Amino acid sequence: MANIDRRDFLKLVGAGSVGAGAGFMLAESIKHPVEHLIPYPVPPEDFSAGIATFYNSVCSMCSAGCGITVRTREGRAKKIEGNPSHPVNQGRLCALGQAGLQVLYNPDRLTAPMLRAGDRGSSSYTQITWEDGLSRITDRLASLSAEPNGKQVCLLTGGVRGHLADVFSRFMAQMGSGRLIQYDITHPGMLYTANQRFFGQKQLPYYDLEKSRYVLSFGADFLGQWISPVHYGLGFGRSRSARQHTRGQFVQIEPRMSISGAAADEWIAARPGTDGMLALGLAHEIVAAGAYTGSDRDHWAQVLELYSIGPVADSTGIPGDTIRRLAETFASADPSLAIGGGAAGGHSNGVDTLVAVNALNYLAGNIGQEGGIMFNPASPIATAMQPDFATYRDMAELAADARAGRIDVLILNQSNPLHSLPA
Repeated sequence: MANIDRRDFLKLVGAGSVGAGAGFMLAESIKHPVEHLIPYPVPPEDFSAGIATFYNSVCSMCSAGCGITVRTREGRAKKIEGNPSHPVNQGRLCALGQAGLQVLYNPDRLTAPMLRAGDRGSSSYTQITWEDGLSRITDRLASLSAEPNGKQVCLLTGGVRGHLADVFSRFMAQMGSGRLIQYDITHPGMLYTANQRFFGQKQLPYYDLEKSRYVLSFGADFLGQWISPVHYGLGFGRSRSARQHTRGQFVQIEPRMSISGAAADEWIAARPGTDGMLALGLAHEIVAAGAYTGSDRDHWAQVLELYSIGPVADSTGIPGDTIRRLAETFASADPSLAIGGGAAGGHSNGVDTLVAVNALNYLAGNIGQEGGIMFNPASPIATAMQPDFATYRDMAELAADARAGRIDVLILNQSNPLHSLPA
């Protein structure tokens, strides 16, 4: 037995007690909170413990409108996948759509109304109840509706369609205000305007990439973020599979290589802002070579007289032989397709550029046929509303009215103008 006197023994016992106490306190401090599993005495009608339930919906992470199927268990969404029966994405879904659960369960997501507690811009808010928040809004709107001015209430929203757009319109009509403004930084407004000028229809047609044999893309990153990248990615892949038809060829024209440019058969770096000049040069070559034989051929030849290969090559930085080859291939391919957007429509001449791209499709006979441009039929829903997005001029007028005190109530819905507008 070790020779330990009484004093040393008491020291060891004291040190051991302190260590045991410290260990107990540490264990208590890092212990996870207790969670109690309480079964439903009377579960909801659509609730089955341990059994997954699936709901079909439409993805709202962007404006493409892909169909989704959401798997839920015990009343909580667990996974989002593409809906195989939906015509847009046909079962596929991009990473943005998959991240919809992160938006739903974000720990910083607001779960109750917040009332400003400090000076404007101080980011100081206090949480209030839903009853208090809704009563404050309804009281304020009721006082304004008693004396309608037409500009006192403004509803600024992101892109909305269908029944929700109808509800917004009726609400603003009830308030006696015409200030229902839709604004979305990703909305291809230039393309809508170009289609209205050239085709007389302010809507997006269907661009049939899948069945097209030769596609000229002027800045439209259809595999990255242009309109509906999931759907166009499907068409791109099927066009290049070459199982039942000739393999499709894709040419991307843009000053900076995008995802679509990296995947294309040929990437052509035109000088920034000269995409429209190149499109008109291709149109000139198509008409001059006799590939277009319509009744208005002489008129087109006169309009395109200034856009011969020489001046276009000098302006765009693209060799004349390349321009001639692109025009010949585009005119002879059956069917072919020219699309434009992205950087090509982002310049001050963006609308004119996209009109020139539409002219290429017209001269090549791509309008209204598979593999080209097909306009969608009218909606079977009589109350369906076409979204009318605000221009930058509309937003500037709204800001001026707000500074002048002509906006008493501003309601924002899925829109962040301080982030998406210039300073």
